[in-house]
Amino acid sequence: MSRRAALEAWLVDHPDDRFSAYALALEERAAGELGLAAARLADLVVRHPSSGAAWLQLARTRLALGDETGARAAIDEGATALAGDPSAAKARRELLAERDAMDDS
Repeated sequence: MSRRAALEAWLVDHPDDRFSAYALALEERAAGELGLAAARLADLVVRHPSSGAAWLQLARTRLALGDETGARAAIDEGATALAGDPSAAKARRELLAERDAMDDS
């Protein structure tokens, strides 16, 4: 069984496992299935808004899809969701750096 198949099977019984959902989204992205990855990441940040890595990958995936507006929305929503959480300060800085990089290009 492939890693992706194992993650898909696991998530059937454990839909709130944020680490497995994130890993599966990365597998989908690596396979070029950007739409699936973006949808999975969007669901993940709704279920787990404190997941800075998911917000960042959602922004990057939307940008890869050509959806700059959606990428900026993910950055802004993620930065807001992470504000005030000292343990998420690094993730928030990475999101804001991503926005700055988009502004520079």
